[in-house]
Amino acid sequence: MSGTPTLDDREAEAIAIALLQQLPAYVPNWKPTANQASWALVQIFARYVRSLAERLNQAPDKNKLAFLDRLGVNLLPAQAGRAPVVFQALTNVADSRVPVRTRVGAKVAGRSEPLMFETETAIALATAQIAQVVTLLPNRDAYADHTEAAIARQPFTLFEPLQPIPHELYLAHDSFAIAGRSTIELQFDLTQTARESLAIVWEFWSGKDWHPFKPFVSIEKATDQNSLDGTQGLKFSSTIRLVTDCATSAPTRINGILGDWIRARLNQPLPPSGNLVLPQIDRLQIQTVIRQDVWSQTLRLKDLEGAATPTLSGSIKDAKGMPLPEVLVFVGDFFSIASGYTDAQGNYRFEIPATLATNLTCRQAGFTDICGQAGGEQRLDRDELHSQFWTSAGSRVC
Repeated sequence: MSGTPTLDDREAEAIAIALLQQLPAYVPNWKPTANQASWALVQIFARYVRSLAERLNQAPDKNKLAFLDRLGVNLLPAQAGRAPVVFQALTNVADSRVPVRTRVGAKVAGRSEPLMFETETAIALATAQIAQVVTLLPNRDAYADHTEAAIARQPFTLFEPLQPIPHELYLAHDSFAIAGRSTIELQFDLTQTARESLAIVWEFWSGKDWHPFKPFVSIEKATDQNSLDGTQGLKFSSTIRLVTDCATSAPTRINGILGDWIRARLNQPLPPSGNLVLPQIDRLQIQTVIRQDVWSQTLRLKDLEGAATPTLSGSIKDAKGMPLPEVLVFVGDFFSIASGYTDAQGNYRFEIPATLATNLTCRQAGFTDICGQAGGEQRLDRDELHSQFWTSAGSRVC
C-alpha cells in the first residue's frame, strides 16, 4: 500500500519565485523590488501559501483519523521515545556501572542540538570480552555454537547448525593407571536414581584418544573378565565393573588437572525435560586391580637338580630390553607356592620350599600319574605346574 500522497511539496522560496514569474500577466505595471514594501508583500503571500499547502498535505491523514474516530478507535497517548543503547567501556578501565537516568544524546540530521534520552535502569559495564556465544534447545538436547561469527561481528542464524550437547563425567585417580589386564570397580551410592536407564560408555585416555573399556554384558553371562553395570544405567545404587584386556593408559590434562582420567559419556540425547529425572551421586568408592601375565613356562625337575636348597632365579625385561622392577614371580602346585619380586635390575631369585620340591619329584603317593617320561627326563605335565609372573600396578608391560 502506497503512503499518503503529497499535494504540494514546494517551499516558500519556490512559491515566491513562481509568483514573481506570473505577476506580469496579471499586474504588468507592478514590479516588486528587493528591500521594498512590495517585495515584503510577495514574501508574506508565499509563506501563507506554504502554510496552506502543509495543511492540504495532511488532509488525507486527518480524514483517516476522523474515520477511525467515528469507529471509536482512539489515538495512543503521547509517550517518550525508546531506543536500545550500547555502551562500550574504555580500554584500561576497570569494571564500572552506569546509574539509572543517565542522560544520553543522539545526533539527529537537521538538528544542531542532540536529542536527549535517559537510561531506564542501571547498567553494569564489564571489560571482559565475549568468549563464547551459543543457543540452546533443551527439548532436543542440542545447541548451536555461534562464537566464531559473533566475535567476527558477522551475521548468524540462531539454532543453526545444531549439534548434540555432550554429557560427560570425568574421574581422576592414581589407581586409574591401566597396564595390561585391568579391572576398575566403581561403587555408586545414589541419593536419586534415573527414571530410565542411561546409555553410558566408559572410556580411558590411551595417550592418543579416548578408548572404551570392554562392553557390558548381562549379569547372567558376566565373569570376572567382563565389564558389568550393576546400576543398569544408574537406575540403582550398585557397582560398575570396568575391564580392559591388553591396554595401557596415559596421564592427560582435563580442566587444568593432570592425572589418570576415565570418563563416562552419554551416547544418546537426554529425553525431554518433562520426563527427565537424572541420578544424583551421594558417594563414589573405587577399587582397581591390574594384572598382566607376561610369561609362563613348565618347570622341569632338571631345573632343581644338583642343589641342596633348590632355588629359582632369572631376569625379566620388557620388549625393549629394559629391566622390569617389582614384578612378582611365583611357582606352585596343588600344595604350596613360592614367590619373589624382581629387584631394580629386573633380577629375581627365591628358594623352593622342601614340600614344593618333594611334590615336584612326583614321589608323593597318589600323584605319580601326573608324571611322565620324555627323552629320558622326568618332568611334570605342562598343565599341572607353571611358573609365572605378572606386573604390579605401577608397571607398563604388555
